[in-house]
Amino acid sequence: MAVTPWLMHGVIPAVVRAFRQQRPDVQIDIAEHLGGNYPAVRNGHLDFAFGPTPDAGQERALDVRPIYKYSFAVVCRPGHSGGANARSIYDWLLSRSMERAAPAIRALDRYADRCFLAIDRDAGHARSVRRA
Repeated sequence: MAVTPWLMHGVIPAVVRAFRQQRPDVQIDIAEHLGGNYPAVRNGHLDFAFGPTPDAGQERALDVRPIYKYSFAVVCRPGHSGGANARSIYDWLLSRSMERAAPAIRALDRYADRCFLAIDRDAGHARSVRRA
């Protein structure tokens, strides 16, 4: 299976523990997955993936079952001059795959630092935003 990083740290550990108790005879291989492109699922290399909704055009080749909705936020302190642009930054980031958005996410990280925010990281991925 392939798993997007934000699920890997929060949801998957408990799911894998429960699955291993029920099916100790099954080997689980877990790979990191970014973005909405699923070639390894389409070609049979992976059985399934937990991640964002597939990019447009893949619906016919995949069986997709939404499990829940997840929202993102651009966060800035009240009154910061960049706060007026938060919506356009948010819309721009979410219109791109994660692989293509990586430079933009790094730029957003630098922007967050200027807003006196800190981004906690695990394996290079933002996990939560807190006041510095």
